[in-house]
Amino acid sequence: IRDALTLARDVEVALVNLNSLDARKSSLTDAGYLTRSEYSEITEAGAVGSVCAVHYDHNGQMLDSPLTHRLIGVTAETLQSIPLTLSVVGGQDKAQAVLGAIRGGLINCLVTDDETARTLVDHA
Repeated sequence: IRDALTLARDVEVALVNLNSLDARKSSLTDAGYLTRSEYSEITEAGAVGSVCAVHYDHNGQMLDSPLTHRLIGVTAETLQSIPLTLSVVGGQDKAQAVLGAIRGGLINCLVTDDETARTLVDHA
């Protein structure tokens, strides 16, 4: 694991999954990564999304999360240092999560549909 994380610091391109956080449902709780209580704590703190288990608010500020402390993985600093970090995202419900990820430097390249793109422009 250490070798993989060390190599991650030197990648030039990363394809990442971007999750939007919704108070009503969560794949993080469904999969057992977070308890419902932990998930509520994160959303109440203002989290709108996560990339590689790094939670952030709509301004792109990283938030402390119980999940971050339990996982061994890529950090926000590592993601921010990768020259090209790409996410493929669709759906207006992901707009706030996308904007937060861009503002926080977690992604810098986006592939999306026209409806989502319009929503992003309207909220930028």
